[in-house]
Amino acid sequence: MKYTKLASGLCLAGLTLCSGCLVISTHKVNMSNEVNVATVPATYRSSAQAAQEIHALSCCLTSGENVMKGKRIPMATFTSQDVIRLYVGVRWDDPTKGAGIHDINYNWYAGDKLVSTFYRRADFVRTPAELHSTRAASDLGTGHFKAEILIDKKSVGSKEFDILP
Repeated sequence: MKYTKLASGLCLAGLTLCSGCLVISTHKVNMSNEVNVATVPATYRSSAQAAQEIHALSCCLTSGENVMKGKRIPMATFTSQDVIRLYVGVRWDDPTKGAGIHDINYNWYAGDKLVSTFYRRADFVRTPAELHSTRAASDLGTGHFKAEILIDKKSVGSKEFDILP
């Protein structure tokens, strides 16, 4: 099994897990960031510890344009030319230990219908941690939508939004 340590901004197939996580991957994501689990320092390995419950800190939906400017201005309306990013900040109670390995699902809905999903397992090693998911508005179409991030099948953040033509 391979672990991939992610730095802020490293993109995985259009989705990114940021600070505080090691992603468990069975395929190559980025050769320069992929290491064998045996070489991961003990401070990054929390899977041997009991998993801690992860709590949501914040949730923000913004545009790719705002992200490029280093801003997280909350938005609820986008155009079909926008890129949409959902950020969710999480934490756990004991900052001296990792939170363990957890399943993460990134879901995007048009109305009540699931139109895009992505799954990843991650070892949460530092608190607070941040997760985010990005989609091009043009890939979703126009209408009313919801973006949601779940950890172990429990929603930790979701936002509803509209895409106009």
